[in-house]
Amino acid sequence: MKDDIDTQAIRWFTRLRAPDVTSTDRHNFNQWLEADFEHELAYARAEQEWQDVGGLESWARDELAQLNLQHARRPRGKLLVGLAAAASLVVAVLWWQGMEPTAGSRMTVTTAKAEQRQLALDDGSRLHVNTDSDLEIRYSASVREVIVKRGEGAFDVDHDESRPFVVRAGKHNVIAIGTSFAVYRTELGHWSVTVLEGRVAVVPDTVDDFMLSSEATTSARGGLILERNEQLVIDASGEISSGYETDAEAVTAWRRGVLKFYKTPLREAVREISRYTHNNVQVADGVPDYDVTGIINIRSHESMVSLLAAVVPVAPVNHGSGVTILYDVRSD
Repeated sequence: MKDDIDTQAIRWFTRLRAPDVTSTDRHNFNQWLEADFEHELAYARAEQEWQDVGGLESWARDELAQLNLQHARRPRGKLLVGLAAAASLVVAVLWWQGMEPTAGSRMTVTTAKAEQRQLALDDGSRLHVNTDSDLEIRYSASVREVIVKRGEGAFDVDHDESRPFVVRAGKHNVIAIGTSFAVYRTELGHWSVTVLEGRVAVVPDTVDDFMLSSEATTSARGGLILERNEQLVIDASGEISSGYETDAEAVTAWRRGVLKFYKTPLREAVREISRYTHNNVQVADGVPDYDVTGIINIRSHESMVSLLAAVVPVAPVNHGSGVTILYDVRSD
């Protein structure tokens, strides 16, 4: 029976620390690491566990630094990169995979704050469930259906013309056309739909899923076609309030364990960071909405707040009871 990825990662970690490790071992390890993004996540977890019980040897720290450099893209302006590999999910976020709903089944997937899950479905599709989310998955012989009750899910869909993949978003349905996309229901009850690859059709829920055989049909029935790097927002009343181009990779960077900001107002960045921590982060009155540009690893509350303070002139002050307030530290 094939070892699971976590076991492989632990074996590689052990082998690379052995006194008789060879250059061939290192070469084979690099090939394994680069073969699948899940390998990188598993190896980062193994390294973090070792750090927790005694730290890494110098060569291991060098390996981790190189991994970080390989995966961190430098946006314009200041760059904020965490201390661990940019791909790692440490402390704050957990990945779990392997659920396989079959035709005729129904299941609920719920994540707590600071938790993520990844699911492999029996049709070849993959679901990434973000922090503080509640999704219901319904598979039948005729339709694959996901209801986002709260939070956010990203979907890598295996196309099947005989069984549409539909995400219910309030008064609209998001129908995959062989694609990768994300749906987010905010605390205010708004919905956002973001396309990473391929296309999706966004149609009123009065339209039969099976009648959408072409873009022309979609438009004639009051729907829209979204393509790569396009996003639309549906307000709480069910009206499509806006649609625009976006950086879909940045919007869904949480799937790789990072948050990406580019000229994001400070308060907006803090709201996003707060989704991944149990603590309450606030910006003090009078602090300007500084632009935040950078990459923050999803880690502990303290790490994320400290890294944020490294790129904008604010100082975090712990007020107890899980409340941290950011104060301005500009020179007058």
